[in-house]
Amino acid sequence: MPVLFPTWLILAAVFFYLAYSSYRAGQQSPRRFRLRGKGKGGNAELREFAEDFNHYLDALSAQLKSQSQVAALGYFLVGVLSLISSVTIIQALLPR
Repeated sequence: MPVLFPTWLILAAVFFYLAYSSYRAGQQSPRRFRLRGKGKGGNAELREFAEDFNHYLDALSAQLKSQSQVAALGYFLVGVLSLISSVTIIQALLPR
């Protein structure tokens, strides 16, 4: 039973780190796609592709942001449960 206490603390630390990293990953957005060329005229189809691709990136970014937030919340809750488990083990080990 005493071996479980540090195990739960280590797991809590891991889950809190995963929550933090998932939250930070959800805050970042991808760079916009730009056409680089020598002339300003450019091709209308390429500009349309770049615009459509940027809309796709925006939609994907919004979806990934919400998924990262849900994952961060889940990791945070599991971290709290790990801490509760370690406190419960400490209370069981204390003399009454």
